[in-house]
Amino acid sequence: MTDGKRSKGDYDNSAIGGSVEVGRHIKLEKSYFIEPFTQWSAVVIQGKDYKLDNGLQAEGDRTRSLLGKAGVTVGRDLQLNGGTKLQPYVRGAFAHEFSTNNEVKVNNNVFNNDLSGSRAEVGAGIAINLSGRWQAHAEIEYMNGKNIEMPMGGTVGVQFKW
Repeated sequence: MTDGKRSKGDYDNSAIGGSVEVGRHIKLEKSYFIEPFTQWSAVVIQGKDYKLDNGLQAEGDRTRSLLGKAGVTVGRDLQLNGGTKLQPYVRGAFAHEFSTNNEVKVNNNVFNNDLSGSRAEVGAGIAINLSGRWQAHAEIEYMNGKNIEMPMGGTVGVQFKW
């Protein structure tokens, strides 16, 4: 806390969400490619009230998000020895959060954690096909816009296709 003392509390929360992405992989000359895409995601997070042992009380309304995104990925397929394919790429997108008015009350003081508005997203990454079924990827990204900035983010993943 701001006075240097510790406080304890505990709560859990439930949410439901989903995402749909549609795009097209377009092959260009010299193994380059371009992938225009759009993505739509929605989530609803249960509102929750909780108290800390120092008397602080928070009342959270149900939080909603509806995010639309349109962008493009540009990269190149590089064939390595043994059939492994490497795909370095860059990505840019324009995103807009449509949901507004996500409020939290702390000791009857209202805070609006409204992240609505538009933003730009850029990233660069690499994907590698380890076999016909396994792929690994790593990406770094930056995002900036109204009410939000992410100076640096990263993703690392593995994909198995069956």
